[in-house]
Amino acid sequence: MGLPRTVSPTIYVARPDLLELGDDVDHDDLQGALEKEILDATEVTMFGGFYSAEPLIRLCTTIPKRSRKNCRIRIIVGLDATASIPNTWEDMRRIRSRLLAEKFVNPIVAIVDSRPVHFHTKLFRFVHRTHPVWFVGSANPGSSRHELMVRFGGRHDALSAYIRPIHYRLQTAIRPETRARRMEQLLEQLGRGECFHLMTHSRPFAAKLPLPEIIRSFTS
Repeated sequence: MGLPRTVSPTIYVARPDLLELGDDVDHDDLQGALEKEILDATEVTMFGGFYSAEPLIRLCTTIPKRSRKNCRIRIIVGLDATASIPNTWEDMRRIRSRLLAEKFVNPIVAIVDSRPVHFHTKLFRFVHRTHPVWFVGSANPGSSRHELMVRFGGRHDALSAYIRPIHYRLQTAIRPETRARRMEQLLEQLGRGECFHLMTHSRPFAAKLPLPEIIRSFTS
């Protein structure tokens, strides 16, 4: 079962002014709690249905420079609207480049394949050597909205098992550098009968088109 686990009696809230929470509610600032947990973390995993790039980068760089090379970072988000694909990929690559510039070693910044449905999990895990601390609730990575999370510490076998298969669904933000890889990706799209078209005065869209069998046999 992976016990024992310690559930905090405090709830963690971003922008509590929305509800005017009083002293009768045991609550604390979510952003402050995340910044405290990440300070001496040796592993950070953040899942979200969406993200906000600059606040997310600021949270990661809360980790002292001397500790960054020993901290494993994983940022994994969902992708909902097809029209936002180019901007999201550009953001993911920018986040990864910034983290590399800040001396993090090989950070994983990725998007979960949205087929057949949108990935919408909100989960933070901070590992302090062998002790994990979890935040589960409504907050996406870098969110500036009103959010609510609960915190608990200790091993949780089910959540750890949930995290593992997600990595088989990831599309990482590492830009393919070789012509061969770009051609390989194009052939894969053609083989699936998918074309991506970028218009000069409209948003990009993906469409499934019937293709000659000769192309399918060429890419099989």
